[in-house]
Amino acid sequence: MAVPQKKMREAAFLLLYCLDLSAPEEQELVKLVSHELKVAKSQIKFCLAKVRNIQIHQKEIDDKIKNAALSYQFDRIHWIERNILRLGLYEMLYDDDIPAKVAISEAIRLGKKFGTPASIAFINAIMDHLYKLSIGGTTDSAAIEKSIEHLITQDEIVQDTIEQNDTPSSPADSDEKETE
Repeated sequence: MAVPQKKMREAAFLLLYCLDLSAPEEQELVKLVSHELKVAKSQIKFCLAKVRNIQIHQKEIDDKIKNAALSYQFDRIHWIERNILRLGLYEMLYDDDIPAKVAISEAIRLGKKFGTPASIAFINAIMDHLYKLSIGGTTDSAAIEKSIEHLITQDEIVQDTIEQNDTPSSPADSDEKETE
């Protein structure tokens, strides 16, 4: 039974993401993604071959992302967005079987499924910028700057929430908890 392209793309994204986080054993990685997506291991191995092709071009892809991200440092791009962009750019620039607009649309879809509203805007802005550059069109760096502002705001909110949750309660608060 053929696996839908959307599911195969999700498998490729998950493989890229896992490989970016650590260097798991290939067999364990295939087993994990196969179980998570309910897809045969043979299909995941097929996706792993695509991921290996992405890794061959990863330096060029990452350089394109770095240049497009303007003032936002590459290391600040979260693993989810970074790997969605890698997959999307690989499909747009190196996979002749996938039209560029489909690659962009699918990158945005993955952003909706695995990311946040701020990351969706960032993925869209970067993909659109690089697509327009690839066809010699005019780009809109203001859209990228605006999406970066949203990412920074999102990061600040997350950091504030973490700090609030890590702040030890006052001694009076702990006394109340003990008497309850």
